[in-house]
This record gives sequence, C-alpha cells and structure tokens, in this order.
Amino acid sequence: MPLSRTVRRTALTAVLLAASALAVPSTAHAAPMPPACQEALLEVACAAWNTWATQNGQAVATDLDTRYRNAAGPACNKFARSSLQTLKKCAPNVPAETRELEKPAKKVWRDSMEKLAAQATNADCRTACNAVKTGW
Repeated sequence: MPLSRTVRRTALTAVLLAASALAVPSTAHAAPMPPACQEALLEVACAAWNTWATQNGQAVATDLDTRYRNAAGPACNKFARSSLQTLKKCAPNVPAETRELEKPAKKVWRDSMEKLAAQATNADCRTACNAVKTGW
C-alpha cells in the first residue's frame, strides 16, 4: 500500500526526531548518520542512536502501522494521532546519550504540525495537527 509506506516513512522520520536525530532508519539496515552527527556534534550520541535504530526500527514501523490502521477519521488524523502515539511510546526508550538533541527534535515536530495545520484545507486535518503539535 503506497499510503501505508508513505505514512510509515513520515512517522519514522518523526520518531527519529523524537529520538534526537534527524534521519530515517531503514528497517533492514543501520540508520545513516544524521547531518548533525556528520558535523561531529555528538559522536557518542550518534553511535548510540544508530545502534538503537538498527535494533528497533522494525518494531517502530510495526507499531506505527498498527496504530495507523486502528485510528479513526481521514488520513491526516490517522497520521497525526498514530505518529504521536508511536513517538510517545518510543521516545523514553532511546539511548540516554541522545537526550541532548531531543529539545530541537520537539521543536521541529511542533513547527511541522503548526505548518501542516496552517496549510490544511480540511478542517479535520487542521484540528488533528493542532491537537498533536505540543507532542510528546
């Protein structure tokens, strides 16, 4: 299903942001080093994140798919709510070494939801994005 794959990729991006990195892991391979890591921001955090993403990527994708399928309403509501639920579930389990980057990740999430809410032509989509923008 193209929609499910798109939602999975988008939500994994959000989960990765929640985990203090700006990269999308493949469920079969280690996550690529985020740009911040490549610039030597926190090499220990990057290594910890890469290990966590490799070990947990498939479980995160499965959780997200299940939540998306069970969520009500239009696709935008399903995406917003299922992504936030997966973020809340996974964020506490990421390595402690990545916590320093969580604050900017939350800002990216909030700003993205605000932008999506402002651009949405559907009232249900605006409501859904506004409801989750304060996030996890």
